[in-house]
Amino acid sequence: MGFNKEKTQKLLQDIDVLFDQLPMKMSAKQRAYIKNVVLGPALKDVQKMIEESRPPVMMTLGRSGHGKSSLINALIGKEVAKVNPVVPETRGSTYYEVPFEEYGATWRMIDTRGFFDVINEGRGHREDGVKQLKKEILEHRPDIFLHVINIKEVRTMSNDLLVMKDIGDTLKKENIRIPIVTILSNVDILGNPTLPIETPEKQGQIIQGMNYLIREVFQIEEPKVKFLNLHHPARGYILKGDHYVGIIPVSTYPDNLWNIDTLEEFIGEVLPERAKLDYLQVKNQTAQMKKFTTSVIKRFSTVAGGVGSSPIPVADFFVITPLQLLMIIIIGTLSGKEMKIETAHEYLAAMGLNIGAALGFRSLAHQLTKMIPMGGMFISGGIASSATYALGKSAEMYFFHGKVVNPKNIKGN
Repeated sequence: MGFNKEKTQKLLQDIDVLFDQLPMKMSAKQRAYIKNVVLGPALKDVQKMIEESRPPVMMTLGRSGHGKSSLINALIGKEVAKVNPVVPETRGSTYYEVPFEEYGATWRMIDTRGFFDVINEGRGHREDGVKQLKKEILEHRPDIFLHVINIKEVRTMSNDLLVMKDIGDTLKKENIRIPIVTILSNVDILGNPTLPIETPEKQGQIIQGMNYLIREVFQIEEPKVKFLNLHHPARGYILKGDHYVGIIPVSTYPDNLWNIDTLEEFIGEVLPERAKLDYLQVKNQTAQMKKFTTSVIKRFSTVAGGVGSSPIPVADFFVITPLQLLMIIIIGTLSGKEMKIETAHEYLAAMGLNIGAALGFRSLAHQLTKMIPMGGMFISGGIASSATYALGKSAEMYFFHGKVVNPKNIKGN
């Protein structure tokens, strides 16, 4: 599942060929204009979105023994980083290239040495761990820092903040901004370790730990802080700071994972756009993926509107069906389907159209016109745009929620 660059390229070629094959009532001049000025740029936009997407690069920071390696394992969903709570397991930063072949995606995780560890190099030479860490940050250019702090140690973080300031000053000189998410680990053993994490007593202790970090350590003013979840305040805070963007408490113990889903969703919000696709495909976060889908629908609706508003009159709705088929397939792929023609088959069949197993793009385009609101009328920019938007939202409802809603029953954007 997910986006495969080779399959994407083949699909875009098929869409391009489809446009040439459709029996549209337009002159060669009209067809050339639409293909070169409207369809061509739209296909390039999709190709650019896929080709420029890249693996997210996430780097853990913090002291040894605070749970950096455990956090990596919890996020990935399997053990890739060695964990030893007594002896620091990471002598130098460890780089993990983690493929998720079933999603066609890859993550890059960097598990750093502890802040105050030193490394022996050669004949007894000891290099400061922070100095080496700064070199590695500039080398790897992570998209996000995951600063892991044992929640029981929040009152002893003054030296850690000096390290983070040192790192921040180095990045500022290079004009680099990397958001920092503070992870409060080991909440399962906070207070009475036998109490479940969701008990009111334990939840209260978690909130106290977060509040101390915000007020006494970070010294962030209250207006710059808000709950991630108003109904569950212990799930974490959003921070409106220059570098620190959130505080999220977690338990990464394999048999007692807690609040990892909140962290996963927050990371998806913070990552840069180019790194989101690989991350979100793996995590299958419906809310985040729907944001991607909404942007795709709006983009295709705008392009379709451009067809209707072209200076060369177009009176055949077939002209926008290649764009609409591509949009449906992309929406399906964002929901976890494969990027292929069968994804459009599935949606159109669910809408009640008679779709044969052997139907190709040309036949699908004919079927698609039966669903377009006000299909068959002279194309105006407004009609083309609203019809494409309605079709996109219908496909979104089907692929993400399993609901069959005719595009004709969907209001415009």
